[in-house]
Amino acid sequence: MAGLQRFPWRFGLYFVAALYLFADLVVWEGPLYRRLKQPWDGEGGNLGGGVVAEVYGRPITALELAEALRERLWRTDEDWNALSERSRQEVRRLALEQLVNQRMVHAFRKMNGLDGPVGDAAVEREVEMLRRQVPDQWPERLAVQYWDEKTFATVVRDELDDEAWIEEKMAHRIREIDEAQTREWYDENRASLTVPTAYRARHLFVTRHDEEKPADRSLEVEALRQRVEQKPEDWDEVVRTFSDDGRSRERGGDLGWFTADRMPKDFMAAVEKMQPGEMSGVVETALGWHVIRLDERHEARVPEFEEVKAEIRALLEVRRREEAVAVLVKELRQRSVLPTRFIFYREAEIAEVEPAPWRNEEEPPTE
Repeated sequence: MAGLQRFPWRFGLYFVAALYLFADLVVWEGPLYRRLKQPWDGEGGNLGGGVVAEVYGRPITALELAEALRERLWRTDEDWNALSERSRQEVRRLALEQLVNQRMVHAFRKMNGLDGPVGDAAVEREVEMLRRQVPDQWPERLAVQYWDEKTFATVVRDELDDEAWIEEKMAHRIREIDEAQTREWYDENRASLTVPTAYRARHLFVTRHDEEKPADRSLEVEALRQRVEQKPEDWDEVVRTFSDDGRSRERGGDLGWFTADRMPKDFMAAVEKMQPGEMSGVVETALGWHVIRLDERHEARVPEFEEVKAEIRALLEVRRREEAVAVLVKELRQRSVLPTRFIFYREAEIAEVEPAPWRNEEEPPTE
């Protein structure tokens, strides 16, 4: 009889233990999950650096923050060494908060589930797209993160599912932008939509940076200018034979359409005085000498509503979505600290983090 009375208590303990293991391994991805998934360093700890924050039982390591700092500086084109200590603290905070929000969304998605999980085909497309960006370095990139192909596919699936979860939550929050709202924005912002004066021109260009040529080549360019002035039909041949602009040489020196902000000021000073069909004299710039032919000129104007309606609507939709996402994240943050706290920071460790170095590169990647 006593054994029968003890059994429910034992069963309850077993049930609680099993429930904890399930939550650790499946829902929270807690300490046991991390110990199993992360590579062991052989000396009683996991690789990846110290912990700077913890979100729903999942750590954010110093290494993750360092890499997030590196990417943020690249995207904002900031120099870490040129920043004040206060500015560095702010950049660290912004990078860390982005990581915290990602972890938080992941936790809520795990708890609440996803109506339409991302399929295998979408994961394969995303992995293949990332692989194509660095085909020669792909194995090394995986090795640096201690990933194999299967693990990386799981990471990608998690990220895509998190994004899909956000989209599901956004569906009822975002109202469609209608024609009236689009027209109202157009009327209020007409001046900012002004299309600047655009020019289409050709040029014959001779560089001043050829060490095998004289320092002053203005007489050479003037002779070529006089030749095409006397025989305009020779323009393409002269440009193809003598121009130092390899990008436009085979197109008769055609520069395409451009605005003043895309060309050197001394070049534009000559173009702005010309009318379509005219040819300039010899124009000297810091790069060399030009002979310019202006083909077309479109004066500055404000586009009609119908021309920009689609772009305005897309802009407003992006802004409305960003606002809705910000509201959602704020709500999740409030639920993550009250009444029970699930987000923790380690300020001393955060303050020590520096941007991660570029892997196998002396300079950041170019877009």
